[in-house]
Amino acid sequence: MTRSGQRNVRLRLCLLVGLLVAAPASAQYTAPGQWHRISELLLGCNDTYLVVDSYIDSVRGLNGAAQVSIIVPTSAIANELRYEFQAAGVNTAAVRYYTCPLDSIWMRDYSAIFTHNAAGQVYAVDAKYYPGRPNDDAFPYRFARFRGLGYTTLNLYYEGGNFMSDGRGRLFFSNDTYAENSSASRTTVNTRMMSGCGGTSVTTPTPLLYEGTGHIDMYAKLLSATRVLVANYPTGHRQKARVDAAAALFTGLGITVSRAMMATSVDEYGTYANAVYANNVALVPKYSTAQDAPAMSIYTSAGYRAVGVDCRLIIGYGGAIHCISYGVPTVRTATR
Repeated sequence: MTRSGQRNVRLRLCLLVGLLVAAPASAQYTAPGQWHRISELLLGCNDTYLVVDSYIDSVRGLNGAAQVSIIVPTSAIANELRYEFQAAGVNTAAVRYYTCPLDSIWMRDYSAIFTHNAAGQVYAVDAKYYPGRPNDDAFPYRFARFRGLGYTTLNLYYEGGNFMSDGRGRLFFSNDTYAENSSASRTTVNTRMMSGCGGTSVTTPTPLLYEGTGHIDMYAKLLSATRVLVANYPTGHRQKARVDAAAALFTGLGITVSRAMMATSVDEYGTYANAVYANNVALVPKYSTAQDAPAMSIYTSAGYRAVGVDCRLIIGYGGAIHCISYGVPTVRTATR
């Protein structure tokens, strides 16, 4: 994005020698849906200013539903977060800290796209990231090595905030991906995405107008393989045609669409689609507006325990809770 009681685990991901499993050329992958059960929720923090409020609400709301692994470049940042959690009265028994060089907070974008093969082994699919953020770009390799995951590369410039999978072979990303990889044809981009992420088809809605990331997670979120939340705007708003077109696209695929009005009084891009799942908990952006409750109810009706996460500060910088987190799937596939 161009955007005490605590057990302390400090391991340098960049130095730890672990098992790195190269992906065989013939391997068949599946990118699970984000509702798939996770082993840990990754957060990346090179600076606490933008994320501390969101982190506090997330850890408190999860209440141990998933391990939270916070990647920090220095122990000083870990200590800042410990202080903030303690001051807020947050139970941090499920929080672990790991040290690794980072350039930004946008974990969703620079982390790997996680897939698994037929045997259930998890693979990290490593795309190209911004040339000016070498530490972020190196994170997927370092993490895969640290955790002993399979590892493969994706020969595309790509950010994880612009990726959704239904867990059944359908991949979704905005057509902004083609502009980021203009040296390749659309057919080539699609083929590489399907090959690398286990897809059988791709769907590419148009991103929001003048929204800096161009990512699908700013306006759409799969609730399951058959249901999706799509953002909404008032009639006459300059974004209205874009989100209505996205909703019609999903409807045409036989996916049930629920609409959530954007929190435009806070930010034009005050999205509720930018949520993250962690073992049946939905961490949903909140902005202290009248739109919060209806959006939360959509996730609740889909079977999640919905938890509001304060994103009033970070949304002004081009993202919300989904953008700064990533769930690492377990080996067993869950359907929804």
